[in-house]
Amino acid sequence: MSDKLLFQSGSARLDKRGEEALGKLAEVLNKQTDIDVFIEGHTDNKPINTVQFKDNWDLSVIRATSVVRILIKNYNVNPLQIQPSGRGEYMPIDDNETAEGRSKNRRTEIIMAPKLDKHCSRCYRLPKRQNKYYLGTDYTDEHGFKRLSI
Repeated sequence: MSDKLLFQSGSARLDKRGEEALGKLAEVLNKQTDIDVFIEGHTDNKPINTVQFKDNWDLSVIRATSVVRILIKNYNVNPLQIQPSGRGEYMPIDDNETAEGRSKNRRTEIIMAPKLDKHCSRCYRLPKRQNKYYLGTDYTDEHGFKRLSI
């Protein structure tokens, strides 16, 4: 699927092929609601400064949120199951010196993981805040202090 979620330079618009690939992902997510999905937007290292995007950080975040919007609006994926983030130009998968390498770096990665609150037997749940639970493992350190690892 990764080769279907590539973007044109300076763009956050996914083409029809990318949207169709997201439809297949949505089928899985709508059946398996015990999965958290992290959508990471990435860019090449070409500087950008437009009315729409201040820099590559902006562009990478908008790429991620454009994927999230498609999953939610077009395929009814639960928005609480998805978390977008932008990685800017800082995690390239190819060389930015060539057009082909830059093209591969303009991408969105989708990372799926089991929901921790369903699979973590030692998780400590902090008070619910803004419809989110913050999870961690509580333990007592060598000095007797109660700690929460998040």
